[in-house]
Amino acid sequence: ILGQSISHFPKPNHPSPSRPLPPLYAPADPPYAKTWFLPFTAHSLGSLSMRPLRPAAVFIQVFTFATGFLIAASLVISLRMLISYVGTSLDVRTVMTGSFLLALAAGVNFAGRILPGKAALRAILRRDFMVILIALLVGLSLLSLSFIFVSLYQVGVISVLLRAVVYALIFLVPLGFCLGRAGALLLRASPVPVHGLAVALIGTSFGVAVPLLLTMPVLGVNLTVMLLLAFTAVLLDAVSRRVTIKQRALVVLLVLAGFAMNSNVVLGLMGIVSQNAHNTVAVTTTAEGGKSLLINSYPADGYQPDKDDAGQITAKAEAFLLTPASSPRDILVLGNPGLTF
Repeated sequence: ILGQSISHFPKPNHPSPSRPLPPLYAPADPPYAKTWFLPFTAHSLGSLSMRPLRPAAVFIQVFTFATGFLIAASLVISLRMLISYVGTSLDVRTVMTGSFLLALAAGVNFAGRILPGKAALRAILRRDFMVILIALLVGLSLLSLSFIFVSLYQVGVISVLLRAVVYALIFLVPLGFCLGRAGALLLRASPVPVHGLAVALIGTSFGVAVPLLLTMPVLGVNLTVMLLLAFTAVLLDAVSRRVTIKQRALVVLLVLAGFAMNSNVVLGLMGIVSQNAHNTVAVTTTAEGGKSLLINSYPADGYQPDKDDAGQITAKAEAFLLTPASSPRDILVLGNPGLTF
C-alpha cells in the first residue's frame, strides 16, 4: 500500500546547484499549496514561517486541531464509560484501543487515495462529522449504553471480552475511520503538512488532558459527553457552508437527544449518585427491599443474594442492631463505613 501511494506522487524536478530554483518551488507561488512533496530548503522554510496565514489556512489549522482533539477525547471517554460494563482489564482495553487505531489507519489510507477540491473536501468532512456525531451520541450516552449491554447479556453474550469486541465493531471502528479520513484530508490540504501534523498532535494532547484532568473530575462524565457532542455539532455546522434548515434542525435534535440521554434525570432513574473520572457509584434496591451499593456496576457491600448464608447474616445483623439495649453499644465496622446505610 505504501509503495502504491508513493508511486502516485509527482516526481519532483530537483534543482541543481548551478541553476536557480524553479518557479513551482517558490514559496510565494500559489501552486505550492497543491503539491504533495517539495524539496524544502532552510531559506524557503524561513520565508514560509514569516508569511501570514490566509483565512483558508487558519480554517484548516483549526479543524486539524479539533480533529486531533476528538480522536483522543472520544477514545478516553469511551474507555471510561465502558468501565461499568466491561471492566478495566488489559485485554479489554487492548481490544478497544487496537480496533480504534486500526480504523484510524484505514481512514488515513483511504484519504490518501483521493485528492478532492474545496467543495468536495467540505462535503466529505460534513459526512464524516455527521457520522462522528451519531457515533458519539449512541456510543457514549448512558441510556444507550445501558440498553446495548443489557441486550447483549440477554441474548447470551456473557463474555466481557466479546462484549467489548461487539462495541468496538459497532461504534469505535466507524468513529475511528471517519476521524482518520477527516484528519488526513485536512493534513493534505494544509499549506505545510508537517506543521499541520504538529497542530493535530497538540490537539490530541489536549484531548487527553482536558477530559481526564478538567471536565470529568469537575463536571462529571455525563456533562463531559454533552460538551463533546456540542463541540462536534459546532464543527459540523462550521464545515457546512450551504446547509438547509432541515439539516441544521437534525443536528440540533441530535445534540438535544444527547443532552437528554446524559441528563441528571437519567442518572437519578439509574440510581447513580456519583460519576467521576474513575468510578460510577449507584445505589439500588435489592429484591428483599434493602439497599445495595454498586461501584462500576459491581456490588461493593459484599451482599451476594445467591449465597445461602447471606440472608442469615443480614437477619442476625438487623436483629442485633434493632434490638433495644439498656446501654449504648460499641459497634466495630469492618470495611468502608460508607457502606453502612
